[in-house]
Amino acid sequence: MSERLLEAAFSRQESATCPYCGGVLQHRYVEYYCTYCSMQLQTFDTHRNGERIPPPKVRTVLGVHLNKSTPELMKFSTFELLQLLKLAREEQEETHHLLHTITKLQKATGEEILRREEQISNNVYEKITRKVYAIETLLQQRLDFIPRKITEDALFRYEEKLSDTKKRYI
Repeated sequence: MSERLLEAAFSRQESATCPYCGGVLQHRYVEYYCTYCSMQLQTFDTHRNGERIPPPKVRTVLGVHLNKSTPELMKFSTFELLQLLKLAREEQEETHHLLHTITKLQKATGEEILRREEQISNNVYEKITRKVYAIETLLQQRLDFIPRKITEDALFRYEEKLSDTKKRYI
C-alpha cells in the first residue's frame, strides 16, 4: 500500500522540462540535460510541465533609445527593435528633409551660418543612417529579412500576439 502512495506522489510531482522542446529533463548533479535537444541546462533555465519560455517584457521605446550602442540594442526584444526602427526611419526622413531644405537655402542665399547648419545636419543624418543600418542588421539576424515598412497596425498585431500565448503561431 505504501509503495502505491509513494508512486502516486512521484507521478503527481512536477517534473523539470526543457523550455525549448518541452521534454522531461534528466537530472545530472547540479545541472539538467535534455536528450532531445542535446544540451545542458542550469536549474534556473528549466521549466515545469512543458511550459515555454515566456516572451520578454515589452518596454516603451523612446527616441532616447536611439543613443544606445549596438551591444545595448542587441539586448532589446525583436518587438522593441521593430518599434525603434520605425522611430529611427522617421527621424532619418525628417533629418533628410531638413538637410535638403538647409542646402537649398544656403545655395540661394550664400549665408555662412547656413553652411555650418548644413554640416551639423549632415553629421546628424549620417549618425541616424548608421543607427538605422545597425537596427536593420539586428532585425535581419532575428527575422532573416529586413522589414520594408513598419506600420502602427503591424506593430499592434505583433504586440497582440506577444500578449496572448495562444496566438503566438503565425
